[in-house]
Amino acid sequence: MRMQRLPLRVTLPLGLALLMFVVLGVSVWNALDKRLGQLNQQARTDLLADTVHLARMIEMGWLSSRGLVEADLSGMAANPRVETVLVLDDSGRVMAAHRYAWRDRLVTDVLPGFDLQRFNRVKQEKLPTLFSLSRDGAHLAAMQPFRLPTDAQQLRSRRQGVVYVGYDLTHERQTMRAFVFKARAPDLIATLLMIGLLGWLLHRQVASPLARLAEAADSLRSGRIDVTVPEQGVQEIAALAANFNAMVHAVREAQSSLATSEERLAITLQSIGDALLATDTGERVTLMNPVAESLTGWSLAEALGRPVAEVFVIENALTGAVAENPLARVIREGEVVGLANHTVLVARDGSRYHIADSAAPIRNAEGTLQGVVLVFRDVSEEYQLRAALANSELHFRALANSGQALVWTAGLGRG
Repeated sequence: MRMQRLPLRVTLPLGLALLMFVVLGVSVWNALDKRLGQLNQQARTDLLADTVHLARMIEMGWLSSRGLVEADLSGMAANPRVETVLVLDDSGRVMAAHRYAWRDRLVTDVLPGFDLQRFNRVKQEKLPTLFSLSRDGAHLAAMQPFRLPTDAQQLRSRRQGVVYVGYDLTHERQTMRAFVFKARAPDLIATLLMIGLLGWLLHRQVASPLARLAEAADSLRSGRIDVTVPEQGVQEIAALAANFNAMVHAVREAQSSLATSEERLAITLQSIGDALLATDTGERVTLMNPVAESLTGWSLAEALGRPVAEVFVIENALTGAVAENPLARVIREGEVVGLANHTVLVARDGSRYHIADSAAPIRNAEGTLQGVVLVFRDVSEEYQLRAALANSELHFRALANSGQALVWTAGLGRG
């Protein structure tokens, strides 16, 4: 199925709008990506700082100032971005949490999907570990190992627990997106206004003048040569309109000249005393003058397009056999050919005319054969005069021969 083509007044503004929206979209995407990157980087920094701070607080005051540690944990949990705060011993049991009900429970019970392998690795290290819990980076978590309080028999504890802090940045990311889009709203409005203005200018200066040119071209193709277009629009289109008007003027002048030439040719053909008949290379009649119409008995309207052998029928006057049509020889040989002597033209009504003619090729400027023109005339009267003269000459010769016999006989009698 062929796709319908949209007009230029639609495609230009639409293409421009699409381009500008793509540019604006890329700009918004870059701005949003930059803002979200900054937010994510700041959140990572704060998450590591909170995790390390809580771990140090536990190491220094879990036994002596536990209330302060839990107050610090509660204050951290009050942060809107904090999702989870856990203090785990070396077995993964919750020592303290932002939810009191989670205490003394295994971390795998309160946080399904908790990665125990990572927990065991972090216990053996000293530096914090930060990782993402979701593909979009909206959920982050960090673990920081710390030394558990010593037993009475130990001077320095070798057991290490882990502080686990999780951030949920979903709300902040949504807020950041809303901020970016709101900040870009003036750009969007300006873009829409610019698209509307440019669309109007394109329609007025490009699409409408081109549409008028297309309509004028269709009118010219249908035969109207009085069409003109206003020379409006941008410089190139105005110049195109001016050239179109000049072309139409040239076509009018050429058509007028052609009409004058055709009229002159028609008058010339009407005035020629000899019969004239023209054919194309397929030996079909293309032109006849009135003399040819009179001799053949065919009008031009009736003969036009017919085979010339049907219109121009010739015979040998002595034998009555069909004579060779000279047009076929001209097309075949490309040279001027004359009729044989004693040729009779048989008209449509059966009338017979002794004719003399010649056929010549019609060639274009490149020398290509375009057809054949046949010029012939009625020589019946001349033929009758020649026949009468020949008969008179025979009669005179017969009389002369008889006179000499009489003179010779008379001479013998006298002797």
